[in-house]
Amino acid sequence: MKHSRILLALSAAFAAFGAANAQESRRATVAQGDTLTLRAQPPEPTFRLNHRYRSRVTPAQRAAHIENLLQAAATHHLLAETESDFRIKKPQQIFQAVPQRRTQGRTVAPAPSGSLATRSGGAQSAAPISPNASIAANVDTFDLGLFEQNLIDAVKNQSIGYAYAITRNGQLVAHGADGDARTDTDGQIDQSSQKEMIIASMSKTITAAAMLHAMKANGVSINDSIVDYLPPGWAPGPNVEDITFRRLLTHRSQLDVPGTGLGGLPDGSSNPGVQPFSCCTQNGNTHAAIKQIVENGTAAIDNTPADDPHDYTNANYSLMRYLITHMTTEQGEIDDLAEIWPIGDVYGAIYAQYVQENVFSPAGILKLGPMPFETANTRTLLYDFNNPNGAGTVPGDWLDGVGANGWYLSAIDLARFVVHLRHTNVILDAPMRELMNDLFLGWLDPGVFAAHVDGAFGDYQGHGGDFIMTGCMINFPINVEGVVLVNSANGGFPTHICNSLKTAYDTAFN
Repeated sequence: MKHSRILLALSAAFAAFGAANAQESRRATVAQGDTLTLRAQPPEPTFRLNHRYRSRVTPAQRAAHIENLLQAAATHHLLAETESDFRIKKPQQIFQAVPQRRTQGRTVAPAPSGSLATRSGGAQSAAPISPNASIAANVDTFDLGLFEQNLIDAVKNQSIGYAYAITRNGQLVAHGADGDARTDTDGQIDQSSQKEMIIASMSKTITAAAMLHAMKANGVSINDSIVDYLPPGWAPGPNVEDITFRRLLTHRSQLDVPGTGLGGLPDGSSNPGVQPFSCCTQNGNTHAAIKQIVENGTAAIDNTPADDPHDYTNANYSLMRYLITHMTTEQGEIDDLAEIWPIGDVYGAIYAQYVQENVFSPAGILKLGPMPFETANTRTLLYDFNNPNGAGTVPGDWLDGVGANGWYLSAIDLARFVVHLRHTNVILDAPMRELMNDLFLGWLDPGVFAAHVDGAFGDYQGHGGDFIMTGCMINFPINVEGVVLVNSANGGFPTHICNSLKTAYDTAFN
């Protein structure tokens, strides 16, 4: 696909935008009538998509989305005017039927709502995950209200602000929030279960779903080597040809710096032309970092994936944005974009568009990309729990670095994702879901993260995230799912907030 007409139109529009009066609008018309509106509005520009995103888009709409992402990144992430501009509204997906619960004297008893798990596009409900026998005999003893209260009790005094959502049988049955999304220091705003924030490593499960979707669509096995889907011009190091998709998805690729556990070059590296990288900051997941990690190669890899050592490494999932791109996109399209935009942003934008079309949009979630939508004075900020009067921070634009981290979602958004992933075919079909769950592809390995997901009723599928914040999402037995997000670090959670979420469920049986 050629992008020259789109690139010229958008470049011209942006040039005009930069010189325009702060109240003047500039409109750039792209192929087939899709429109990008750039509006200047002090104190910073705003961004808006005028067409509704559908679960299946035309090539022109796909190109427009990618260009919009690149344009946003180039201007320090032009932001959405309102969150509602980007929400797919469907009658069965409206959440107002379940009032948000707040815990400081304003408790509202939740009530059942419309289904989060739509059956659009002919998708059928998946068979529920079978609970273990001991819990199956006691289904009637599960107390939803107790689960919710247990979770609130675990986080309410250990966070600047928190939000949660609980679903059962594809229904949103409870959600709530308390504390601050922004403290008085930054212009106080209440936390909300519908307010987005960075979700850190919970992004890995989203990336795994997108990777498995692309593999299914292109006839690629989890036992195939990744080497054929690396960018041309990269020089894979020793043993990279032995890395399979399964090893990457289960953190057994050994793509790492020996002895560091960082998944990037150690700080202080003297490699010429390469910045020192850290595993968990954005620079450890950029184009330069991932290219260098691949070219470093790995130690010899065992022939049996299950026997390979587990090494939780962000590089595994940051690399997937390249694999998804080359599995789904012609090289000429990538090259055309790279003539105008930084190559790291190009890969991030194509990956993000694939996630939107094949993971988020079918689940009723609409995002521009891995960047905050809300304006600078309303975004959820991240805080140090031990320094509550300190200014908050926002991680910013993760276009060059997304995959292992970088997505901004609300607790409600994450509930949509986990419900559609678990109970419908709109993201993955039943065989791929079974494969994902059985092998813990994109989920924490309970043999390694027992404190997070090894529960009283078996091993749960779940994933946490930490990045000046903490959060977790878990699929529980009897078709219950839980999501919790906390916009502060250094709270007093036992081992991890996933442990708090898991324990809240495990102790909710009378």
